Amino acid sequence: MNREDAETEAQARQPAGAPPAEAEATEAERAGRARVRELLIRRLEADGLVRPRGATVAEHEAFLDRLADRLSYLPERDLIVLADCVLRRAGGRQFNEWPAFATIWNLAQTICRTPEPDERRHIMTTWLRSRGGPIARDGGYLVELWRYLRAFGAPPGQAALDMIRREADENRRTRARLTALRERGAARPEDLDWLDAYARAEAYCLALVAGGEEARALRGEAA
Repeated sequence: MNREDAETEAQARQPAGAPPAEAEATEAERAGRARVRELLIRRLEADGLVRPRGATVAEHEAFLDRLADRLSYLPERDLIVLADCVLRRAGGRQFNEWPAFATIWNLAQTICRTPEPDERRHIMTTWLRSRGGPIARDGGYLVELWRYLRAFGAPPGQAALDMIRREADENRRTRARLTALRERGAARPEDLDWLDAYARAEAYCLALVAGGEEARALRGEAA
């Protein structure tokens, strides 16, 4: 992504029409950080984890702050399981030192049932808000691209892009068939659920694209 698109991301961090009120988001983040400190950090400190050898007090405090911030989206059930797994991966000569942030983060992504929100996984929001978003929208594979980014966390290569387009073609046929069934009153509940899920995903993705286009337009006017 070039600098222009990076600036678009900076100017359009919140999906258009999607985020909660600012005060609510701040309160949720505050509660999430407190949850991490209580269920992960304080519990593991009580179990005996200590600052790694060679890390200063300031560096360790910054590490704990980063944990609280980055894992604040996790619910209680996931944090309890994560704490058990982190304890088993303690380092140092006596196996009582905090493991690296990367170790804990990768554990969270592997074992926790709650995925990181889209707004935190910048590959999805950045890609769709960049000039790649309108291309995918106009090409008819916007939702499928978003799902790919959500699953793999990396831009698609040519082979993956071909797969995404084939999936979009198949979904287009499925939508037409299920829509016809719905109009005739013959759709099953699972058919209606599929249509509803796709429509919600499409609306979310279109809002991201529109946010990026609006930011670029505003930047152009300012220039």
